[in-house]
Order: sequence, then structure tokens, then C-alpha cells
Amino acid sequence: MKFKDFDFRVWDNISKCYLGRVYADTSKNSTGHIQNEFIHIKKNDFDISISCIRDGKEYKLKDFEIELTSGLKNINGVDIYEGDIFKFSNDASNRFYFICRFDLQKGFYYEVYSREYEKVVDKVYRFIKDDMNFIEILGNIHENADLLK
Repeated sequence: MKFKDFDFRVWDNISKCYLGRVYADTSKNSTGHIQNEFIHIKKNDFDISISCIRDGKEYKLKDFEIELTSGLKNINGVDIYEGDIFKFSNDASNRFYFICRFDLQKGFYYEVYSREYEKVVDKVYRFIKDDMNFIEILGNIHENADLLK
């Protein structure tokens, strides 16, 4: 799978919300129209850049966070995205939450967040397919940051 084939969502750092669903085709340049905003997406095999025109003002990449989907789905068939906070439903202790992350060289991994110590205590650089049957998505790092307190 090439980078350009990944699905993603976009967090707007100014409005503090996710943009509506952004669909970008596999062409090198595509433009989407979302809620009176023009989203310009440029994609190639290794990069996605984004700009947005809102109320006549142009915003650049620094104003957004692009979060890739891991390509994995939880037990309910929901896509797991970079920045999602989840737990394993078979862990009765609820002592740990997990945060999906992406590293360009290592790929997707998850951070192990200790609710007791209120910090990341480990990183796991693989998703095991059988684990997907137990992943329950609780939210994401933007809208549900209170889960990490």
C-alpha cells in the first residue's frame, strides 16, 4: 500500500474541531469542499500537504493536524486513527489506556498510558490482529484529553 492510498482525518487547530470528512482521490492534486471551506490537498507517494481557505483567509499546514488511519478496525468495525485513545475490553483493571501513534520510519505503534501515574510508561511497536477483537475506542487526544488526566 502506498502512502497516498491512506485515509485520514484532519484536526483544525484554530477551530478546535475535526473538519468534515475529507476524501482525496489518488490524483496528485485534489480539492474538496467541506462546510463552506475549500480544502486543497496535494498528495504524492510520501507526502500530504493541506491548506484551507475560510472566510477569504488562507490557512496552512501548521494550522492542521493530519491523522492517518492505521488501516485497522476495532471489534465494532470502526477505523483506528492516529491520536485515538483506546482500551482493551478484556482488561478488567482499566489501569491503562493506549494512544495510537505513527512514526514515519517505524509505522503505527501505541503508547501505554498509566492512569495511575498519569503518563506514558511504554511504547509497543506492533498491533496484533487478535488484539483488534478487544479494542474499544474511547475518544481521541483532542476532544477527550481529559481521559489522560
